[in-house]
Amino acid sequence: RAPLPADAGVDRILDALDSAGKNLKDFTAEVALTDVDDMTGASTIRRGKIFFQVKNDQSTRILVDLPTRQVEDIREDRRVQYLLDDGWLVDRDYSGKNETRRQVLRPGEKLNPIKLGEGPFPLPIGQSRIDVLKQFDVTPQPPAKGDPANTLHVRLTPRPDNSQFAQYRHIDVWVDREKAFPRRIDAAERNGNERSTELADLKVDVGLADRDFTLDELPTGWNRRTEELRTQ
Repeated sequence: RAPLPADAGVDRILDALDSAGKNLKDFTAEVALTDVDDMTGASTIRRGKIFFQVKNDQSTRILVDLPTRQVEDIREDRRVQYLLDDGWLVDRDYSGKNETRRQVLRPGEKLNPIKLGEGPFPLPIGQSRIDVLKQFDVTPQPPAKGDPANTLHVRLTPRPDNSQFAQYRHIDVWVDREKAFPRRIDAAERNGNERSTELADLKVDVGLADRDFTLDELPTGWNRRTEELRTQ
């Protein structure tokens, strides 16, 4: 696939993102999640790795492993893990020794954690340009200082009939010109908070297996809780 040109328009960028995700089997990347509190202006950065896979039945799973946390200039080991698989979200806090297993889907239901409008890591990949433009007003943004190298920047503003309109003011995406894959996603929430997701050392279709999504056995002394979905 030829690199995206520096003057690529919105349609070409969205088509490239769609193509990049169409036959995607898996990916891994180094990830940095930055949250900025609107009230205090304080930033919290968690760094680690993300693993994503489309399984044989076309359901998806994702593991985010974040060993470190940085609050302003103070960096510390504060490991957390999030695993979403088979309708269950496992949330582990190693410092507090807490694990919560939360059922988020009923049997047979599917959720793509990186699909716009569905998951907590919205990436506009493998989604048709027409579908994206139905949900968002997409506008190109000029290059600016601090942009990831060799990327194109577009802004997605939810339309009023979009389910994400109540949550997000806009979502900014920086697209790698070589890989046609998001490198950075900034989500501005209506409550004033902001979250930035940066991906580095991206590897696509590396052949992830069950072992890559298997959490370690927990030692004794942890608080463990299970929350099932309530039946109607």
